[in-house]
Amino acid sequence: MRLNKFYENVRKISYIITKYPEEKLLWLFVVILFYSLAKILMYFTGKVFYDEGVYVGIAKYFASGGSNGFFEYIRPLLLPIMLTPFQYLPIDYLISGRILGFLLTIGCILLIYHISRVHFDESSARWSSLLFAASSSVVFFGGTILTDVFVFILVLVSASFAWREKWFFAGCILGISFLLKFPVLLLCFPIMLLIIFRYKKKLLIPSIYFGAGLILFVTPYLIFNFFHYSGLIFERIFTPLIDASSILQNDTWIYEKASLWRYSLFLLIIELPIIISFIFSWLTVKQKEKSLLVFFTLCAASFMIYFSLYVARLDYRYMLSVIPFFAAIGGTGLSHIIKKRWKAITLIVAVPLIIISFFFVIGTAQTTVSINTGEDMVFTNAGQALLKINGKAELYPGPNMGHLYKQWYMNSSAEWLILDLEGYPCQKYDNYCKEDLRMQVSRLLTANQIVSCGKLYGEDVIVIAKHPQTTITRDDCIKNIRGGPYSNVNTTSYVRLHAAVITLEGQLQNIEGLKMVTKELSEQKISSLLVIVASNTSLDDASRQFIVELPNNVELGVLTQEDISTVKFITDFKELTNKTISVIASPSDDWIGRSHELPQIIKSCVKGSWDQTIMNITCKKIDLYTIKDWDTLSLHNTVELFASFDALSNIDYEVGVDIPVAALYPDNMETITKLIEYVGKGTKDVQD
Repeated sequence: MRLNKFYENVRKISYIITKYPEEKLLWLFVVILFYSLAKILMYFTGKVFYDEGVYVGIAKYFASGGSNGFFEYIRPLLLPIMLTPFQYLPIDYLISGRILGFLLTIGCILLIYHISRVHFDESSARWSSLLFAASSSVVFFGGTILTDVFVFILVLVSASFAWREKWFFAGCILGISFLLKFPVLLLCFPIMLLIIFRYKKKLLIPSIYFGAGLILFVTPYLIFNFFHYSGLIFERIFTPLIDASSILQNDTWIYEKASLWRYSLFLLIIELPIIISFIFSWLTVKQKEKSLLVFFTLCAASFMIYFSLYVARLDYRYMLSVIPFFAAIGGTGLSHIIKKRWKAITLIVAVPLIIISFFFVIGTAQTTVSINTGEDMVFTNAGQALLKINGKAELYPGPNMGHLYKQWYMNSSAEWLILDLEGYPCQKYDNYCKEDLRMQVSRLLTANQIVSCGKLYGEDVIVIAKHPQTTITRDDCIKNIRGGPYSNVNTTSYVRLHAAVITLEGQLQNIEGLKMVTKELSEQKISSLLVIVASNTSLDDASRQFIVELPNNVELGVLTQEDISTVKFITDFKELTNKTISVIASPSDDWIGRSHELPQIIKSCVKGSWDQTIMNITCKKIDLYTIKDWDTLSLHNTVELFASFDALSNIDYEVGVDIPVAALYPDNMETITKLIEYVGKGTKDVQD
C-alpha cells in the first residue's frame, strides 16, 4: 500500500515538472534537490577519501608559505589553489572543502543540462541532468575534495566546443582540466581525429587555435615547475608528470589490478540506468546525430581504455571519466523511448539510494582517535590525517611500514607518527602478509610510546610520539583497533650476504672477505644467509671446503639466472658440498607481483621490504641496505647504519641487513665488522 502511494506521488511530481517546457527551472530544482538530499545522506556515512586530505594538505602548504601542510609534487595544483583561501577561515578544513566540492558538482549538473540541450533538445537535457545527478558514482564521489566529477564535466565541455568548431575555447577548457587531472590530455586524440575527418588537408588553422588555447593554461604550470624544482631543464619542467605517470603504472602494490571487464561490469551493475539509456540512444537517435554519438563515445572509450590497460591499479573512481559522456548521450534515448516518465524516474533514482542504504547497513565511518599535534611536525601514511594536522607534515604512502618509521625516527624535527593500519592491506588469502603485519604492529606497540589509538574516518590508526606528555598502555590501544592478537614482541636480526658469484675458475667471489664476515657473524651469534648466484661452474677445492665448514647459523640461498637450471644447480651443489640450498632470493629484491613456480627443495625466500608479491612459502625481508654507491661499492658510514638499525629495531620483529659480497674488500671491512658487532650487541640486549 505504501509502495503504491510512493509511486503515485512520484508520478504526480514527474507530471508537473515535465508537462510544460517552461517548467525547466522546476525540473532542475528537483534534480538538484534530489542530488543534495542523496549527498547529505552520503555525508552521514562518514567516508573520507585519502586524496581529500592530500589536497587540503597542499592547500595548507600554499596558505602558510610552505611552513605548514604538505606538498606532493605529482599532484595537479588547481584544486589546492582553489582551496587555499578556505584555510584562512575558522571552519573545519573538511567541511569548507566539501562545500566547494558540493557547489562545483551542482555546477556540473547545470553544465550537462546545457550541453545536452545545445546538442539535442530540451527533453534530452532534462533526462541527461537527472541521469548524471542520480549516477551512483557522482553521488558517491561528487561533493568531495576530489577533482574527478568536475574535471570530466570540463572534458565534456571541451569536446562539445570542439564539435561546434570553437577550437580555441576547446583548448582553453582542456588546459584548465589539465590543471585538475593530467590524463585529460587524452582528449587531444579524439579531437585531432575530428579535425582530420572534417578538414582533411586544411588542418593547420583549427590545430593552431586548439593548441593556443591549450598552451595558454598549461604553460603557467610548466613555468612553475621550472622555477620550483632543480636539475636539468627537461627534468625541472616534466618530472612531476613523468613521476605521476610512473606511479600509475606501478603494478607491484597489492591492490586489485585494473581490467576492462571489471570496469565494464561495474558500469553495467552500478550505473545500470545510464548504460540502458546510452543503448536506447544508439537505437533511437536520428541519423544526423549519430556522428556526434560516435565522437562522444570515442572520447569516453579513450579514457576507459587508458584507465583499464595503462593504469595498473583498479579504482572505480576512474569510471567517472565516461559518466558525463554516457549521461549526455543517454538523455536523448530516454526522451524518445520513455512514455511513462514516473517509472523511469523511479528506476533512475532507486539505484543510488539502494547503494547509500548499503553503506548505512555495513556501518558508518567514525572518528574516535585523538589527534592533537599542535604545530609539531608529523609523519604519516594517512592522507586523511592531513585534515587534522596544523603543522608541517610528511606523507609516506606505500606498503613499507619500516621505511616510514625510519624516516620519522631519524628526522630530528619530527615529533609525531600517525600510522593508518588500513594503509598496509593484505590480500584475502595471503596469510603470510597478515602474520607479518600482526607481528610488526606488535613490535610497534611494544617498543614505542603510544599516545592514542582508534578510528580516523573509520580506519584504524595508531598515534605515537617521541616526547609525549601523556601516553596510553599497549592494552588500552589494542582495545581500540582491529586485528591481532597483538603481544609483546622482541626483535631478532639476520644478515644476508648477497650474492656470491662463482668465477670461471670455480672460486667464490671475495672468498677471503666471506671467511672474515662469516666468522664474525658466528662469534656474534647472528643468523645469516649466504646467497650464491646459480652457475654451471663447479666450485674449486678451496671454495668447496669453505662451504663445507660453514657454521650452522649460516643458511644457503640461490639467486636464479635465466639461462641456468636452478634445480640442477642446487642438486649439483648438494652432491659437491653436502650442503642444502633451501632459500631463494628474488631478483632486485622484488618478485614484480607475479606468481612463481619454485623447486620443491626451496622452503623460504628473501625479498625486499617493498615487495608485496604473494608467495606460497615464508619470506624474510631485507630492511637495511649497507651499500651507498654501487659504482664505487662504498658503504654508508657507521653512524647512519647504527641509527637505521636502531630505528628498524623499534618497528620490525626481524631486521634483515644486506651486505653485498661484492663490497667485501679491505677498505669496507672495518665498517662491516663494526656493524656486525653493533647488530650482535643489539640482539643480545633484546634477548637479555
